[in-house]
Amino acid sequence: MATTDEVPHEGRHAVTAMPESTEQAPDIPEFDVRRDPDGRWHGKHKPTGNEIIARSWIELEAMACGVRVIASYRRAWSHGQ
Repeated sequence: MATTDEVPHEGRHAVTAMPESTEQAPDIPEFDVRRDPDGRWHGKHKPTGNEIIARSWIELEAMACGVRVIASYRRAWSHGQ
């Protein structure tokens, strides 16, 4: 199980923490991701501008998935009307 200091990399978990200010995390390509001094992860969804804050990398990935689903649903719904 990953801790807040573990960052996924190529399908496995590396025990190396990402720098505090990361421009782009490779595992969440639609998001600009950074980590604040308190250890929280911040992600900004590039297409919509929605921002998420998570306590762990796993939580950030889950929240990013939700943002993607909602954005896709809204695009599909707006084109269908």
